Amino acid sequence: MGYTLTLEIPKHIYEPLMKTAEQTGRTPEELALDWLATASRTAFEDPVENFIGAFKSDIPNWNEEPHKSNIKGVIMARRISIHPDICNGRPVIDGTRIPVQTIMEFLGAGDSIEEVLEEYPSLEREDIYSCIQFAAKLMANHYEVQKIA
Repeated sequence: MGYTLTLEIPKHIYEPLMKTAEQTGRTPEELALDWLATASRTAFEDPVENFIGAFKSDIPNWNEEPHKSNIKGVIMARRISIHPDICNGRPVIDGTRIPVQTIMEFLGAGDSIEEVLEEYPSLEREDIYSCIQFAAKLMANHYEVQKIA
């Protein structure tokens, strides 16, 4: 048994969807259904889920399917890691013990990327971009506060 879902799609999404449909010979509905199926499947397999605890995340599981991410997503996936034994499970720049939070605090305090790179000479510019991207993706999640007791 199927269900009908009616969506109002903004123009900036609709036009590329139609262009992709024409290029692939598929209908926009097929493309949208594939996207929804992938998004709903990966939302529950999110590697960031352990980090954010009870919050639900809509970040795709980039570790399993990096070829489906854009290049910036692949860079982030290779540069940010979360492991319970490193920095108490905080997201860090891969291969270091430098938390994403530390980099974001430097940037938030007004330091430039160049200044952060001077402070941490082992880092590359892409590491800083990955921290920014990671933080932005976390902020893109939808959160809800629930009373526990």
